[in-house]
Amino acid sequence: MRRVLVVADTPRVTAVIGNALARRGDEVVIETDRDLLEAVTRTDPDVVALVDDVIDRNGLEAIDRMLSAAPTPTLVVASSVDPAVDAEFDGLAHGAVDFLRKPDALETSLSTFVDEFESCIDELADVDVSSLAVAQTTASARSIRAAQSRGATAGSDAVATASAVAVPTTSDRARHSGECDLESIDDPTTTPAVRTRTPTEPPTVVVGASTGGPKLVERLLERLPIALEARVFVVQHMPAPFTPRFAARLDAISEYAVREPTDGDVVRPGTAVVAPGGTHLGVTSDADGTLRVRFEGSTHRGGARPSIDVTMASLADCVDGPLCGVVLTGMGQDGATGIEAIDAAGGHTIAQDEATSSVFGIPAAAIRTGCVDEVVPAAALAERITTAVTGEHDE
Repeated sequence: MRRVLVVADTPRVTAVIGNALARRGDEVVIETDRDLLEAVTRTDPDVVALVDDVIDRNGLEAIDRMLSAAPTPTLVVASSVDPAVDAEFDGLAHGAVDFLRKPDALETSLSTFVDEFESCIDELADVDVSSLAVAQTTASARSIRAAQSRGATAGSDAVATASAVAVPTTSDRARHSGECDLESIDDPTTTPAVRTRTPTEPPTVVVGASTGGPKLVERLLERLPIALEARVFVVQHMPAPFTPRFAARLDAISEYAVREPTDGDVVRPGTAVVAPGGTHLGVTSDADGTLRVRFEGSTHRGGARPSIDVTMASLADCVDGPLCGVVLTGMGQDGATGIEAIDAAGGHTIAQDEATSSVFGIPAAAIRTGCVDEVVPAAALAERITTAVTGEHDE
């Protein structure tokens, strides 16, 4: 039995949540106008669910205080209409792990919402938000920002310090099967099949993430140097109403021009696209190597829509230049097949490490395929991607 603290002023939502969780045996504590930290300290929940009107009233500093003093996996139950959406992304940036769309009588049935809410609670109950994990990520981020303010590059000593965890190189590939044992990922006897690539074609980077991913994707796009002139594809498990706003937030903080594409859009060097919620983003290539977005069927693949696997496999099939596939925190195993496809095509593959992952499911599944080149802490991702697509990892 889990204890879930629901903080909201919306009777309809709290009634639906409370009844659903109680039916399956969870203990539900409903709060309305209490201080968030006080409520968490008093009730000691396994998961906190915040409805967006609570964030608007209490401010983002309430999440900061709660996660600093009493770290607890936090879900934001969000409205789908502006201007509240920005508050939910800000909530994620301040430490909330995931968010879910509030039910809309015109679009989303209550039964669908209940199913999604219960799934989120199950996922978040296993999320690691210990003070140690938060401190590691924050300290690494501060190191990089400080180095950048001094004019340091992505390959600076600060990044090297943040990457102190042993990271395998291309020659020490993360090839193993069976259990996911990060201490025994080297198998130098295995040599991958590598497709010849065109060095003059601009590099392509594809990033996939789920639970806990939005804030990491923001940090990654903020730090990825525009000098790479990469074509960047982001696949974040997120409902359709939120992906345009997510793309807009990324565009505001990144040197890359970020957008949610339409079918047939060209993805040029120095631009990034965010896969729209509710569909799959595939890619086609013109004769000159130009990449175009091709939307695929709307059925779920591996429980996800958009699917990381679909985008990665599509890029592996049509990109001839430098290609890097990255899987970040999240529940499930979407992305594992895509990582295999990129590896088979001669691309470079990276998985976020367990210490900085809120949920290690997606990275662990990719590592188990034996096709991951590097296991990397969150703060070092931009530096390792840069190294990979510029060819500096090759011996």
